[in-house]
Parts: sequence; C-alpha cells; structure tokens
Amino acid sequence: MTDYNTGNSSNHSKSIVELPAEICDILMYGLHDSLVNAAILLPSFMQRLEGVLAATQLRDFFSSQFPEASLVSVDKVLFSLQSLTMWALL
Repeated sequence: MTDYNTGNSSNHSKSIVELPAEICDILMYGLHDSLVNAAILLPSFMQRLEGVLAATQLRDFFSSQFPEASLVSVDKVLFSLQSLTMWALL
C-alpha cells in the first residue's frame, strides 16, 4: 500500500478507503445502521427492477408476434438479457 503523505510503499495494518460524499453525510448525521444498509442495497434493487420491467416488455412484444412466446417466463427472458450483456462485455 502506498503512503499518500510520503509516497512510500509500506505494509500497514489499516487501509485507506475512499467513501462517496453521500455515505459520509449519512455517517455524520448518525442514521441507524439498518437504514444505511437498506440504502446501500437500493441501487441493486432498482437495477433488478429495471431488468424485470424490460424483460416483461420484451416478452409482451414477442407474445404479440407469436403466441408461443407467452409460455416463456419473465425470469428466463431476464436471464437471457443478462447473458447477452455479459457476452457483449467480453
């Protein structure tokens, strides 16, 4: 780890963590731990919700094109979308 004051590299028992300003504000105001934990999970929840909504819209679109698509669950469509995203990143 690099010491930011001297620029020397050394092993310390403590590490430096950069926190976003929003988290620092929460810690300064002293909110309850369970509220902070719930707030940290909110972006993940919103991303999951956005994915489910997109998968539902895609399944409905395909269902209007051919009736067999209505037999596919939203979870399978969401999994397919996420798999395509992972392959696009590689």
